[in-house]
Amino acid sequence: MKRYAALTAALLFAPLLAGAVASTTPTVFNFDGGVFDFTALQKKAAPKAESSLPLGVIEQVSFTVLPSMPKPGDLVSLRVDSYSTNLNKAYVTWTKNGATFAEGTGVVAVSLVAPAAGKKMEIEMVAQKSEGGTIRKKLTIAPADLDLTYEAETYTPPFFQGRAEFTNSSRVRLVALPKFVDPDTGREIPADDLIYTWRIDGTVDQEISGYGRSFADITGKLVSRGLRVEVEVEAIESPLQARATLFVKDSQPDVAVYEDHPLYGVIFERAVDAERGYPVSANEISLLAVPYSMDIGSLDDPRARFSWLTNQGKGPAASTVTFRPEPGSVGLADASVKINHENFAQYTSRSVSIMFGDTGAVPSVASTTPSGNYTL
Repeated sequence: MKRYAALTAALLFAPLLAGAVASTTPTVFNFDGGVFDFTALQKKAAPKAESSLPLGVIEQVSFTVLPSMPKPGDLVSLRVDSYSTNLNKAYVTWTKNGATFAEGTGVVAVSLVAPAAGKKMEIEMVAQKSEGGTIRKKLTIAPADLDLTYEAETYTPPFFQGRAEFTNSSRVRLVALPKFVDPDTGREIPADDLIYTWRIDGTVDQEISGYGRSFADITGKLVSRGLRVEVEVEAIESPLQARATLFVKDSQPDVAVYEDHPLYGVIFERAVDAERGYPVSANEISLLAVPYSMDIGSLDDPRARFSWLTNQGKGPAASTVTFRPEPGSVGLADASVKINHENFAQYTSRSVSIMFGDTGAVPSVASTTPSGNYTL
């Protein structure tokens, strides 16, 4: 009898499952001496009304932040996306530090200004789904300031106030200048306590990256088209991070010619050029060729080879040359200097014009001494 009763109950159970939606189907029944509430079982097995996702699956929501590492004062664009819910139908509310600043149906993108260094913004997005249920997503924006500059290790004369430029195969020092202020403590984090990741032309350079590596020395290629530099900086015990990019343009060396006066020294205030004659009041004049942004340490660096050319031909291989006019000779005298580097991609030249006395016939070079003196 017990086997017969169990079989009967099983036969009754099958139509109950098949016709659970029918109004005549009982919701409470006896089965082998036990009482079962079929409606309660349905509610327990079915997913909650506020979500259309299967049980155990978490709503996947992502934030897109542009720029991804904002600096203080940057305009930041935020967008929220869901891979399982159409948020364009949801009523979305955005709050900043607890205060609502945007809301509405389908408001999935907003913009706001990043705070100052040492401050942070707590952003929260709440979406009321059209089919029921709520999605929440939080984000903290704590910007840090970061500048990136460079110092080319090429030659410039003393007291030169301009920048030495990067040239082919020369060395350059990259310098990161972070300003990281912890928003929780207000303490500025020293540059030596940060982590730096350097990218040169899109590739991470592990040799110059690491803890406390706020500057990096690199050597350019033999023939360079410039350097694309990027550095990412992050704190160890803080979510602060920043990114900066820089393009180091490659330049060609230049040369200027100055008078080397016996009393005043090199007169850097006025260069000798070919556009107008440089007046000479004494019986002779010494000229100094000074390269700019060439990969040398001094004018005596053997990697640079000087050569002068006058209207009589090749001159001395020195940075300085002295000209003397013939007695009674007046007029203009032309000369030029060329500097070749051992790196064939670095070279420069300059033409000059010297005026002795009143303008008149062009004098010629009469003799040359081994020291580089020319008699005009």
